[in-house]
Amino acid sequence: MLDQLKNKNPEFAFSQLLAKCQNEDTDPIKMGDFDKWLARDPAAATTWYESQLAAQVFDKTLDGKTPNFVPFEAAFMMSLLASDPSAAEQRMNNIPPDLRASLGAYVWDVPKENSKDFVDLLRKSMPVEEYMAILRKNSLTEKNFSGDSDNEPQNAQKNLDNLGFTPEERSILLAQDFAEFAQYRAMRDKHGMPSREKFDEQRKWIQAVDPSSADRATGVALQRYLKESNTTSAQDFVEKVAMDYHGSGGGDELLLPLIEGSANGSIPFPKDRARVMAEKITDGRLREKMLQKLD
Repeated sequence: MLDQLKNKNPEFAFSQLLAKCQNEDTDPIKMGDFDKWLARDPAAATTWYESQLAAQVFDKTLDGKTPNFVPFEAAFMMSLLASDPSAAEQRMNNIPPDLRASLGAYVWDVPKENSKDFVDLLRKSMPVEEYMAILRKNSLTEKNFSGDSDNEPQNAQKNLDNLGFTPEERSILLAQDFAEFAQYRAMRDKHGMPSREKFDEQRKWIQAVDPSSADRATGVALQRYLKESNTTSAQDFVEKVAMDYHGSGGGDELLLPLIEGSANGSIPFPKDRARVMAEKITDGRLREKMLQKLD
């Protein structure tokens, strides 16, 4: 009913939805289409929103955060992106830094002509890990990371070039993508044998997109797989895969996530096995550093 009223009586509809969010009866995503009202009638939408702010309607937690206003600030931010980037940045600054990671659902649809301004805004406002997670699930990259079997790596490579992603950003993006793939495989493999073939295919795809990112992405993915599986068979699997890749010319980077995860206890990988792996590191200083972490 309220969704239908968003066109006929948006003031009432969004006021009711906001009240439901305050009572935790619905999710803020239900207000994610505020941008449509803002585009259709900016004066009315702005007046309504400012009246809510003035009336202090937005729920504030003990630490002063107002998560329910994120959909609205996101809508204003995106509407200003092309015409007034400085004003868009101010809207971003209205959102507390530790709430900005939740923006993804509200900034999904980015016109290609605004892509540079959008990426630059995220770079100014968020840690790289957070904004790359948003960009990986965004209209700008959706076709490249949707799991479509027809997706060609050269198309992804060209798109990353066009978006101007730095080597660091590409590395993080591809590691996040491979890690999500590994998490899915861990879920699928709970009642069966791990699929080496699937990992090989995904690694090959990433190598074709950005060869310099493949080893780190592989290591992060193996770490995630083990963390999600938490079985001795998964330990055997990730150890063999990592050692095989490294022995076949892979870099030291693909070993590090498993070693570091063992050292800090974030994954169930025994330290004695991690030490054997650390001994395989070709860089002498890095090898010694990893062995010290395992002491």
